[in-house]
Amino acid sequence: MTVFRLYWRIFWKNSVIALIYFMVFIVLGLIQVQNYPEDEFSFSIVKTKIVFVDRDNTEITQGLKSYLEKYAIYKDIEEGKIEEALFYNEIELYVEIPEGFTEALKEGEILPIGIKTGSQAPRAHIITRTIQKYSHLAYVHINNGQDSEALVSKLRDLLDREAVVSEVGRAGADLSESVYYFNYMAYLLLALIISVISVIMLAFKPLEIKRRNLLSSISNRKMNLILLFCNFLLGIGFLLALLVLGIILYPRQVLTGSGFLLMLNAFIFIFPVMALSYLVVTLFDSKNVITACGVVFSLGFSFITGVFIPQFLLDEKILLIAKFIPSYYYVANNNKINEIANLNFQNLRPVLTNFLIQLGFALLFILITVYVAKKRETQEN
Repeated sequence: MTVFRLYWRIFWKNSVIALIYFMVFIVLGLIQVQNYPEDEFSFSIVKTKIVFVDRDNTEITQGLKSYLEKYAIYKDIEEGKIEEALFYNEIELYVEIPEGFTEALKEGEILPIGIKTGSQAPRAHIITRTIQKYSHLAYVHINNGQDSEALVSKLRDLLDREAVVSEVGRAGADLSESVYYFNYMAYLLLALIISVISVIMLAFKPLEIKRRNLLSSISNRKMNLILLFCNFLLGIGFLLALLVLGIILYPRQVLTGSGFLLMLNAFIFIFPVMALSYLVVTLFDSKNVITACGVVFSLGFSFITGVFIPQFLLDEKILLIAKFIPSYYYVANNNKINEIANLNFQNLRPVLTNFLIQLGFALLFILITVYVAKKRETQEN
């Protein structure tokens, strides 16, 4: 019990670091809740500025111009200034219907319509598609004996049968907000566990302390098990505090089957993080160096593994480096869980694979720590 009490006494002396991290994280979490955009979906037509020149001037071509009014704002610009107007974005599209266009349709031919676009060509795409569709529909109906007077109304009715624009939703709950929260947790867990646990373990590291412990009734193995247990409790304590905050902020998302997977992913993530903290304290003897490692690892890992910047926005070379860091698989799991609509084994296989990879990192860090510790122990002896 002496080692157990001493551990927590040292923790309380260093609790200011943990408190600062928690306060900053809580403030950022609350800001995120206030500023996160609601899931809204809307669609509206953006009208395009065009010049429409009708050299055929028939009912068919005038019908096209009339129909395009729902997509276009007509401008009057001299023919010699069209190129200049396109260059300076005064207009976005120039359309010229050739003479004899309607007559050619009746003879089974579609004359090409002159079209020029400016720098805003993507916005003019809907106009060009509508013109092509109108021309082909007119061609089909005229060659099937449709009367030209009734054809304009017929074409308008056909073109007005627009596809209904709708949002395709997920079968499961949208976890976007909580996933952002859980991703950000990776930064805080790295900063807290490495900075706090490593500093506590440093207090038991001096050679004088080790020699004094050899004279005590507690064996070195038993003391290490007690310290390991205390570290595990502290890591779980940090995690539970963050999970409780997550439940308070996002109860409808966290208290679900997918939310449980997010929490399980966070639980597994603390194992490689704690193993990494052991490795850091084994390698370094300075409190300042260990604290710096906590800052460097937490920020550096977070920037390249998708914590601060979504993984799909990161360069492939950066992601290749990130795959050697456990945070990458933690964040990838959170994103994957958000995408899964049906929680079955087939869909969860990538998630389970990432669980094993994270535990593999923990084992790797432990093996390296044991090797380094034995080397140092040999040197000390």
